[in-house]
Formats: sequence, structure tokens, C-alpha cells
Amino acid sequence: MNESNRSAKHYDMVVIGSGAAGHHGAIQAAKLGKKVAVVERSIALGGASINTGTIPSKTLREAVLRSTRSGSTDRRISASILALRIEEIASHEVRVFESQFRRNDIDVLIGTASFSGPHTIRVASQEGEYFCHADHVLIATGSRPAHNDAIPVDDVSIIDTDAIRRFTNGAPCVDHRRGWRDRY
Repeated sequence: MNESNRSAKHYDMVVIGSGAAGHHGAIQAAKLGKKVAVVERSIALGGASINTGTIPSKTLREAVLRSTRSGSTDRRISASILALRIEEIASHEVRVFESQFRRNDIDVLIGTASFSGPHTIRVASQEGEYFCHADHVLIATGSRPAHNDAIPVDDVSIIDTDAIRRFTNGAPCVDHRRGWRDRY
């Protein structure tokens, strides 16, 4: 052990990633009496499930379905309203994760994890770096959308889940009858 990590905190398990797998693994280990830390590189817990994938895409889907059932003749959905709804739901889910980690006495370390030894994790953040030791490490770093060269993602007519939360006031709006198009 070198001088820089001699005072590293010890955990029974360190989980790298706070998405669905990391969240469940950390909670289960804590419920079994283990001392657990979760390392997340984003300031928002929840990984792709909450921040770019499942929650935003299901919110988009529900907004379109709700619009089609509303009976309104104008079925356009403002991108800014959609963005607010996605942010509202995703923020709530992040708070749920934070609360569950607190209740189960799980340490959350914000930064990028890397191995500096077989049982030593280096966590680098804007504040610097620190080290922790773990008997077990769960690597739950998630995924990102796969793209096929034959189907180009242009963020206009074809988007991936990472684009959903990039909506701003000048972004496209959704017209469920015609797909994506520029705002009116």
C-alpha cells in the first residue's frame, strides 16, 4: 500500500455505478449488514435508467399518450413542458435513491472510479482523489445507446434516449401524428 492510500476507508463492498444494478446490489449488501460505498461519476444518482433511459423515455411516451387521450385538436407537446415533466420525475427518482442510500447507511462517493490495486479503488473528482479498500467490488457501470450506421441518429427525425433530456425551449416539439419536427 502506498503513502497516498494508507488512510483509505475500508468497505465490505464498493459498488461502481448507481444505476439499477448498482442500486440494488448496494441496498442488498447493506441489508445483509455490510458496509457499502457507491461510486458515481455523475452528481445525479440513478445512472441511465433515471437520467437518460427508462424514466425520460417512459415520461415522453406517457406525455404523448396523455395528449392523444385528451380530446384536444392541437396534439403538439411543447418541448419545454416535456423537459419540465422529465426533470420533475427524474429528480424525484434521484431523491428516492439518495434517501434509500442514507437509510441504509451507504456512503456515496462522487467521482470517477478506477482500480489502483486488487482491492483498492481510486476515486477522482474535481476536489482531488481519494482511495478506498473493498473486500468485494461490484462493477455496475451500465450502458449507453447502441447505434447502427445504417440508421443514422440525427437528433431530428431519429433520436436516442440520451437526447431526450437535452430538450430546451428551442428544441423540437412532438406531434404524435407526424413525429419530430421544428416548433411552430
